[in-house]
Amino acid sequence: MQTVKLIAFVSGGIGDQLYHFTQMRALAGTTTSGTIDIGCIHAPIMKRIAAGCDWIGKIIDISPLRRLAAPVGFLAAVRDVREGGYSDAWFMHKSGNFKIAATLAGIPARHGLCATWFDRWVVDTPIFLHEGGGRRKSWGHIPFIGAIDECLTTKGLVLNDKYPPIGSSANWTDEVARRLAHLPRPLVVVNLFAADTARRWPLEHAATALKQVLTHYNGSIVLNTGPDAREYHAQAYAMIAKDEMSERVVDTAALWRGIEQDIALYHLADAYLGVNSFSANLAMNCNLKSAVLFPTDGDILNYRSDNAPLVPATLTSKTERPCLTDITSDQIISALGRLLAH
Repeated sequence: MQTVKLIAFVSGGIGDQLYHFTQMRALAGTTTSGTIDIGCIHAPIMKRIAAGCDWIGKIIDISPLRRLAAPVGFLAAVRDVREGGYSDAWFMHKSGNFKIAATLAGIPARHGLCATWFDRWVVDTPIFLHEGGGRRKSWGHIPFIGAIDECLTTKGLVLNDKYPPIGSSANWTDEVARRLAHLPRPLVVVNLFAADTARRWPLEHAATALKQVLTHYNGSIVLNTGPDAREYHAQAYAMIAKDEMSERVVDTAALWRGIEQDIALYHLADAYLGVNSFSANLAMNCNLKSAVLFPTDGDILNYRSDNAPLVPATLTSKTERPCLTDITSDQIISALGRLLAH
């Protein structure tokens, strides 16, 4: 499989867009330049993430393509895509608007996720989620990742998940290493917060489990999250960082505010422990061994190696649906033990 110049279209939350980094890096290897351009939502933050990815060419803001009802912005975005002179487009999202844009931009070969009869008409290599595929059964509530995997491997591409698709510069790595040099190993990065309350780790349960992790491994906890969760983590810090444990718990909100430092942290740390969130996806794409908490089996994300998904072993709460408080400290300590052992 050889292409001249490629653009991939991704959408959803930032974490959702990171799902496809291994796939897009594999596609980049088929181009004459060894790079792929990415049309995405949240372009400013994606550009900062892409700075550590030598396989990414340009980041193009395609957020106007979501609004056909705003034709001026839509057509301006189509013009930006047309100026790329692409031979191929890959759709990592089933949006019909992206396919219309690629067609109007004159991209001759179009491949990817499809949902309607129109998609089959304009896409040369359609991927329909209802059309079989054994591997995608392991992908829980996001079978589209497995479906694209199957398509790419059928075309002979190798999805190498031993090499991190997101890299870090030496300058940022050195700075973060210096700031955390006083902390004993193992260094476990923790995020408790998710916008979806069902995926959020309740504070009291998290504090109890994290204290036990500190006691068991004699290492350190590094609380790390985005700006929308800093108050939540501040409460967690106050509950955990007490007595002799206070010197082994830090909250990165007091140290830095940049995604570049977060990426460096994930390359330096020994493991990630926390909820299904942007942080978890970033950790996995930096090849940080990850123990991720999920409410049910059907929620599990398992698209990178060296991770240990955690779900309630038995329901101990009296709620109608499982929640993260049903995941025991013993489960967490055992999962971290498996990850840290190799």
